[in-house]
Amino acid sequence: MLFQPKKNGLGDHPCYLRGLVEAGFGKRIMFGSDAAMWSQVIGIGIEAIESADFLTGVQKRDILYNNAARFLQLDQKGQPQGRPH
Repeated sequence: MLFQPKKNGLGDHPCYLRGLVEAGFGKRIMFGSDAAMWSQVIGIGIEAIESADFLTGVQKRDILYNNAARFLQLDQKGQPQGRPH
């Protein structure tokens, strides 16, 4: 795990995310969670991305949706365009 959000956002780990973005990996970072049992953690993670003052609005949208949509080859409506290769 590259960074784990804490109750107050990115906690002690914003440098990992910032470092990845500054290294040019912003188009490869996708938000994800395995916290199905603790669904409130998902909101905390999303808030951590949204409140990261070193990310632009475009970078936040990329991390939260656009990068995954591109990887999964989703169309504008969020539907699969075709089978992955």
